[in-house]
This record gives sequence, structure tokens and C-alpha cells, in this order.
Amino acid sequence: MKQVPELQDFIAGFAQANRQAVCGLSARRASRVSDLMVMSTPDTVASRSEASDIGAACHLVKQLCTSSEANEFSMLPANRHLRWLRGRIAIKTAVQVGFRGHIARPLSAVDIDVYRDEHGAPHVRVDGVSQAVFVSLTHKDNLSIAFMSAQRAVGLDYETVKPRSAAFLKLAFTPAELQLLEHIAPPERLAWYTRLWCAKEAVSKSLGTGLKGRPKSWVTTQIDGERLLCHNQWVTTQQTASGILAWTYRTSVS
Repeated sequence: MKQVPELQDFIAGFAQANRQAVCGLSARRASRVSDLMVMSTPDTVASRSEASDIGAACHLVKQLCTSSEANEFSMLPANRHLRWLRGRIAIKTAVQVGFRGHIARPLSAVDIDVYRDEHGAPHVRVDGVSQAVFVSLTHKDNLSIAFMSAQRAVGLDYETVKPRSAAFLKLAFTPAELQLLEHIAPPERLAWYTRLWCAKEAVSKSLGTGLKGRPKSWVTTQIDGERLLCHNQWVTTQQTASGILAWTYRTSVS
């Protein structure tokens, strides 16, 4: 299969314009493979084609994806094509840049095969790389964000801050969790509901299961600044201009 240029060009301008949401995780240079968070938007697709439409997505799949990925793409309904492709671009970029300088040759997009397990969680196989590579992916509207680590399993979530109904709060949070937020002024509490929810999503993703429709099984018991202890695992959160980004490293299997 034809090799393609590194995907770093896809996010060259985007990361600069959205530095706040990158959370300082981008390209930490060290002796080990870098942990990396990468975003993908409609502009990401458009940067390699005349328009971010279905035809452009199909063209990019031929350039950037393995045969198994292309087969998965072909099975999707048309209205999911662009979202799927944004996610693949984000994951592949994160893996490429994370391994840059740590292996003998630069990785191309087709060296990285992204697949999903029975729970729908993304995993990667990297040609020429024997060590484990862990990824997590989150989508919101036209934004896809991927988080990669070569050290341990990770979980990532992003949600916009918006009003939450009493019915949602009762369904999503335990009375003890809601009590944790009682000291927070009502104007700020809305964002904290979102932090609590994102923490549940991030931890459940890091454990490879997802929420399974049981959000109250993933309980936050402590708050330390912008960090939350959820399901005995610390989650880092950061508020962006419009939402909450949360990420965690797997530290237990409780």
C-alpha cells in the first residue's frame, strides 16, 4: 500500500488555536514514548481535500487506512463516515507523534491499525512495534479527541457544559456525590456536574468496559482541586471555553 505523509499536518493549526484544551499533554519529550492528546475536527478532513464531505472521507480512507479499517468504514451508514474518520485521524496522529524519535523509522498512517473490542473500545496494532499501545477516544459534535499512552491503559472524555435536569442528576449521581458539590456556588456547580460525569466516563473507559448503563456504579468520593477520585482512580479534569475534558490512567481494577 502506498505510504502517506505524517498526519501531523492535519493538526498543525488546530492545536495552536485550541491550546487551552490540549491540557499540556501534547508531545512531552522524554526518554520514554510520549503520552499524547490529539484533536480532530471537520477542518482536519478538509485540509486534505476540497471539502469535508462523504466523497472526501472515502478518498482519505483509501490513503490512510488499513484494509480492515476500510472494511469497517464500508459497513457504516453514511451519516457516521466523517465522525469515524475524525476519530481514526486523531488516534493515528497521536500514535505517530508519540513514537516519533523512539523507533527506527517514522510511522505512516497505514502502519497503525485501529480496531474495536466487544465493548466498542478502540485498540491499535502498530507495525514494527512490539510494546503495548493504549488509546482512548471521545467524540462530541464535530470534535474527536484521542489520548495515547505506551505506559498504561487510559480513559478520556469530553462533554459540553449545559443545564442538567433533576431527573438526570438522580439517574447519574449518588446522594453522596451530589453532597460533594453542595459547598460549590450554583453558577459553578453546573460545570462540576459535567466533571463528575466525565470522570465516570473516563474511568470506565480506562478499565475497558464503559458505563454499561450504570453510572452510579462509578462513584466519585473525593475532590482535590480539579482532580476527582472516581472508582478509586484519580481523574484530571480541565474546563475549556465550552466544556470539560477529563483523562485518567488505569491504576486499579476495582
